[in-house]
Amino acid sequence: MRLASCSPMVVVALLVACGGSEAGTPALIPPPAPATTSAPDQASTTAGPLSLEGRLTERLGPDFNGTVLVARNGEILFGRGFGMADAANGIPNDLETRFRIGSITKQFTAMGILILESRGLLNSTDPVCDYLDECPPGWEAIILEHLIGHTSGVFGFTELEDFDATQPATPAETIERVAGIPLPWEPGQNYRYSNSGYVLLGMVIERVSGTSYEAFLEENIFAPLGMEDTGYDHGTEGLAVGYRTGFEPASFVDMSVPYAAGALYSTVLDLLLWDEALYTDKLVPTVYLEKRETALVSITDRVGYGYGYGVALGLEEGRRVVFHDGGINGFYTHYSRYPDDLLCVVILTNREDSPSLDAVASFAADLARAG
Repeated sequence: MRLASCSPMVVVALLVACGGSEAGTPALIPPPAPATTSAPDQASTTAGPLSLEGRLTERLGPDFNGTVLVARNGEILFGRGFGMADAANGIPNDLETRFRIGSITKQFTAMGILILESRGLLNSTDPVCDYLDECPPGWEAIILEHLIGHTSGVFGFTELEDFDATQPATPAETIERVAGIPLPWEPGQNYRYSNSGYVLLGMVIERVSGTSYEAFLEENIFAPLGMEDTGYDHGTEGLAVGYRTGFEPASFVDMSVPYAAGALYSTVLDLLLWDEALYTDKLVPTVYLEKRETALVSITDRVGYGYGYGVALGLEEGRRVVFHDGGINGFYTHYSRYPDDLLCVVILTNREDSPSLDAVASFAADLARAG
């Protein structure tokens, strides 16, 4: 999720907006926030069409702080770091800078479920209660796909009034905090973004695989794809410093809290490897890749878009787009793929106050098609 701009406490969720019903109405794309300070620039690290490089750099503006990559069919058209990964130590952002990716994590969690399903170890229509030691009352009808598509009705833990991201929590402790909240509808009937669903999916992966969520992703996704700069963040070496505004460090978050809903870090280059793998059967047979990019539900606050396996799905000028934002204390990120054009756009920032990135990604994709 993106950070909630109206709360005094920074939320580790991706895609939370303020207002609406009860604890807030989740929104897929958050309102833009103004960038406030400038950061030193850095020379482009790859060659690309001048029209793309010049216009995209101009679109990002002088205050942008992060790394951007645009690629077609695996070839980098534009790749550049802007500003500082660590201002205090004079370390600039570049293509190898590691960023926390927030809820971009969710598509890796969803892929974990697909991998286990492809091996016959579970089914996405299984009741979640099959994988819990104790099933909360009213959860009997929740299946795994309800969690994946945010239609379970399970309350999002980041929306709790007393949510505290600074204290460590096990996944079971996190779920215990929302287990007693009645479901607002019959599972599968409505869409409401919930980080709790993906915490539950992480727990399912651990129960079925017999290993930790972190180890499962490393052994079954990151290592096979050569994603050496991606993993579960535990104070990772080489990680960019997250800033709230300007170069003011963001508030602390214990990374046990976001877990399978948002605890991963990565780089633009590793996310390109991920994107390329999704055109192959390296991880799962093609039928599961098609399932991944088929909408399970319509997104209620974004007309014409749906939600699949950890990704939002829609059309831009008649071309398919598969995407997700990510936000966590000090970081705001975006990943888009345009399968009809073999295009990939990754934007990773280490500033909470960066403007909305989905419009920038669409602009970059348009430039790449035109070039």
